[in-house]
Amino acid sequence: MAKDKEPNGDAENGHHDAAEGASNASQTVLQYFWDLASYDEQVRVAAARGLVTDLLADQAKHAAGLGKDTASAPEDGSPKIQQLEYHLRRCSPTMVYTLRRLARGLGSSRAAARQGFATALTGLLAAGLAAPVAAGGFLAPAGVLVLLDVCLEGPSRGGVGPWVT
Repeated sequence: MAKDKEPNGDAENGHHDAAEGASNASQTVLQYFWDLASYDEQVRVAAARGLVTDLLADQAKHAAGLGKDTASAPEDGSPKIQQLEYHLRRCSPTMVYTLRRLARGLGSSRAAARQGFATALTGLLAAGLAAPVAAGGFLAPAGVLVLLDVCLEGPSRGGVGPWVT
């Protein structure tokens, strides 16, 4: 596949998160993003499964090194970015990068990318929501809503900013 455009559609908007986040994501994870945008359904499904498997293993390693969660929730009305950072606080850097990129990819101009990114995001969220954050889950239901709200708002309302990795 020619790599002249980001598979999540961000290149057409001038946002090249792959270069910025590449230092946090392995080449394997980055390849999954290209495969998620494939027009071949079997390639998309295999990429979604592989991405979910690899990220859950990475998250398990990350979680093993975390101490007790003592963070307090942001106050009502706090900026959405602050709320998002709170909800993603227990996620590995690769998981944070991937969740944000998958959420933004839902708005891609490429139908195959939307399908692949939605499949992978659904798999990750199902795994992350299976247990409460205190019991090893990595994202609370409220965090999913904030993630989607922030990542799908667009540049005029804070969907892209310095927090994007």
